Amino acid sequence: MIGQTQVNVQSGASSRLAGVAMAVILGLGIVAGAPLLGQVPIAALVGIMFVVCESTFAWSSLRILRKIPRADAAVIAVVALVTVVQDLAVAVVAGTVMSALTFAWKQSQVIRADTE
Repeated sequence: MIGQTQVNVQSGASSRLAGVAMAVILGLGIVAGAPLLGQVPIAALVGIMFVVCESTFAWSSLRILRKIPRADAAVIAVVALVTVVQDLAVAVVAGTVMSALTFAWKQSQVIRADTE
């Protein structure tokens, strides 16, 4: 529904009714047009997905990668790669484990001494 929400926002929709109406119309279109949708080539669907991804991605966020620590950028890259290769659940686990290991490594480098 991200693509449909994006269309609603770009069209000036501001109420919940717009989202509900879009969902109902989309659902009816899929149910009623299932035989026709089966004729659409996969390449066309891939093209639609690329357009949706391009329009919803915040490209300016890539500049932030130069400003964050390398370990955090590595976690982001690993999670993105694992999401594509495996699935989101595995990527979340991989990112959590990698972040925990990074935190443990950073904390092991800090020496604290308390004096009385």
